[in-house]
Amino acid sequence: MTSGTGDLPGGSSKEPAVGNRAAWFRLKAPETRLETAERMGMLQKISRLFVIKTRWEAFMIIYALALGAVERGSAYLTRFPGWGGKLLFLACTGAVFMAGAKILDCLKFEQAQQASARLADENGSEIDRSSGTKPDLA
Repeated sequence: MTSGTGDLPGGSSKEPAVGNRAAWFRLKAPETRLETAERMGMLQKISRLFVIKTRWEAFMIIYALALGAVERGSAYLTRFPGWGGKLLFLACTGAVFMAGAKILDCLKFEQAQQASARLADENGSEIDRSSGTKPDLA
């Protein structure tokens, strides 16, 4: 049996008192740092799914954005006939062009940064990553 105070009894049962959420969370919380590290590792694996790594992935995302923008733009054309709808349609598609350019530029920058880091590691030189210069060893 559980006590009415809401705390877990001293080893008689592992079930918390009814209505005591804090005790329930203490039971469900990871008990070791290893379990917490395993959960963080799983979160990192899942978060890697949302990172754009190649140009092909970037173009697929840009294509999906373009499909959505054209769909939204066509809705604007039917809702606002005339110049207003056409301008809103152009704004939708223009936003995709700007977002696509930004995605491709960032991808190119990240790949160049990784290549320079790889090259620095292969050469054995220690380059200060923040300034891009070699430290003085004198």
